[in-house]
Amino acid sequence: MNLLVIRMVEGNEELSPRPRARTLVKVLHHMAKVRTQWLSAIKPRQDYMAPGDTMTSIVESLESSGTAIQNLINLGNEGTKITGIKNILMFVSYLVSHESHHRGQIMLTLKLNGVKIDKKDQFALWKW
Repeated sequence: MNLLVIRMVEGNEELSPRPRARTLVKVLHHMAKVRTQWLSAIKPRQDYMAPGDTMTSIVESLESSGTAIQNLINLGNEGTKITGIKNILMFVSYLVSHESHHRGQIMLTLKLNGVKIDKKDQFALWKW
């Protein structure tokens, strides 16, 4: 899902919805950072965030944290207690909500800046 959004953003990384607002690369960096901060709080000795705020480092961070989140979901589904998480469903719901908000923000920024997004890609955002 996020890799589709990243593909839409490529070439438009420095766009923002208004002056002094976060650029698209900064929004993607924020998404990765929030995800990795939660994971680091759960497993403090592991760092999921690749250094820098380039598109390459953001993709690396989203991929590594995505794998870690999938592992947490698997543990939660097996009934394993996870330190720092009371309820795996609520944790994942928070992550989905946070990232959905920012995907909408990214789509609006692209639209406000006149970037045309293929209809197929727009509908693909809703395919999980």
